[in-house]
Amino acid sequence: MAGSAVGIALSTCLVLWSFGLYIEPLEEGFGWSRAEVSLAISIALLTSGLASPLVGRWIDRRGARSALLAGALLGAVAYVLLSTTHALWQWYLFYGLAGVALSMTFFIPFQTLASLWFDRRRGVALGILAVGISLGGLLGVPIFRVIIDALDWDGAFLVAAVLLLAYFVPFSLFVVRNNPHDVGLVVDGRQSPPGAPRRRPTPTGLSLGRAIRTPVFWALTLAIALFFYASFGMIVHAVPLFESIDLSPGLAAALLSVMAGSGIASRLAIAWLADRGRRFEPIAMIVCGAGLLASAVFLFDTSALAIALFLLFWAVAEGGPAMLEPVSIIRVFGVAHFATILGTVAVIRTTIMIPSPVIVGAIFDTTGSYDWALVMYISGFAAAILLFYIAMRLPRPVVPAPAAPASPAAARGALD
Repeated sequence: MAGSAVGIALSTCLVLWSFGLYIEPLEEGFGWSRAEVSLAISIALLTSGLASPLVGRWIDRRGARSALLAGALLGAVAYVLLSTTHALWQWYLFYGLAGVALSMTFFIPFQTLASLWFDRRRGVALGILAVGISLGGLLGVPIFRVIIDALDWDGAFLVAAVLLLAYFVPFSLFVVRNNPHDVGLVVDGRQSPPGAPRRRPTPTGLSLGRAIRTPVFWALTLAIALFFYASFGMIVHAVPLFESIDLSPGLAAALLSVMAGSGIASRLAIAWLADRGRRFEPIAMIVCGAGLLASAVFLFDTSALAIALFLLFWAVAEGGPAMLEPVSIIRVFGVAHFATILGTVAVIRTTIMIPSPVIVGAIFDTTGSYDWALVMYISGFAAAILLFYIAMRLPRPVVPAPAAPASPAAARGALD
């Protein structure tokens, strides 16, 4: 779990958290508009989302280990190519390739591993993974701020390629195991009693076909997508947003790191509550409400006190991105086809959220301000709250109980 959290931190830092640091250097170097530069992250989200169902089926059939290794190799190629960018179409193409690699080294493989290795403390396990997302911003943003200042944006991409290979290749080969049974354990890390037969329990859960035919699937998926639409636009444009109120680039990057780090406590708290509460939707509504309040504060005031309040509310909202999808899916649909369902949710969520950074960039290019973008965030969080409430009121599908192994006598009787 510790290694997985580090892997999550590295992936989020390289593709997501650090993206805002490249916006101004590319604007100045190539004369591209903010909307044009921001379109790359939307393309990466699109390619990541389109690849997610295939990655999910791959992981359900072959395990997360091979997906992580292949994603690291593909990602390293993408970053080397990004360092050679000299035209806008290359910027889009190569960042789109990085998005495919992200789908193989981010949410789906790590959350699948956590779901297969843990049952009683699954929420805490997912919370540990979520801490990795915060660490990616808290530690990675200031580091890459220094790297970009020292080596320029193209040198930073080469460093990203080296880091990806240096971590994920040995981690995938020597640490990751797809299932606890691969190392003689069972779920939750318990060892099998000496001499006891090792039975590999069959995970239970609805198939993708049955899941998508339920109203609660669509309510949860749209709620998650709208939350990501608002929160992701905020994260991508956080650095230029802070700079637009006359903060220095260094201070803007530091505030983004604080935004990332502030989510550590909230993610662990959400994980703790998820293991103890019967319903997860009320927690999700609180998270969305915190995002709404953070956006509203910054819309009406940009003083030091307002920034402090923004960071306080965002600390709660930041706990959502890594927890809403896996906990909601597992609670309602089980774990048997978790990666496949998660990949499908990712496609829908990505399709809805990918316009966000581009729209925000276009709003700034047109108005010279982020005010209408903040209004858009508020609307997205409010719609997500409503949909989580609807999901809470809808009936849940019946997940089949695990089949008990047949006794030898029963097996003989069935043959007779």
